[in-house]
Amino acid sequence: MLWKSEYQTRVAENDSPPALSGISLTGGQGQFEPGTIWIAMFDFQNIAALEVWARLLDDSFPCEPRVGFAFVTPVCERKHLAVLDQCMPVSRHRRCYLVSDPGHTLLKWSEYHLDERVLAFLVRQDGTTLRMHGLPTEDAWEAFEIEAKKLLSGPVEPVSPPQAD
Repeated sequence: MLWKSEYQTRVAENDSPPALSGISLTGGQGQFEPGTIWIAMFDFQNIAALEVWARLLDDSFPCEPRVGFAFVTPVCERKHLAVLDQCMPVSRHRRCYLVSDPGHTLLKWSEYHLDERVLAFLVRQDGTTLRMHGLPTEDAWEAFEIEAKKLLSGPVEPVSPPQAD
């Protein structure tokens, strides 16, 4: 009989994420700044893994403006926006970002492995982060949710600041 090894979400902490910014599906700007939570994917094949995290976050923190979803790519192209527009529910368009990272700085910073499919991280007010790689186990989600509650108990500032007219 074949046995599948036990799955564990890889958990790590480190300093501030790279200073990257993205454009949302509604045209707003967002960046990885203190007081925010991000779910990032690097390949559209991983949309299902992102959706697992999104549903957990939406259940615990409905429509929270400080929760962002990032598709990180070396070169942003119009076709990426079109695919994101089709894959993401309209209710998340304001919080869904296309992030250009030509130097792969987020991959290097996070020590992300391609088999992990998705990266969830929160940026604390002091700039340190809690990172979770891959799908969340129950224990990993509980730990992330506790940290997110602490983080989001502060003043509400949206991930995407309003744009000037």
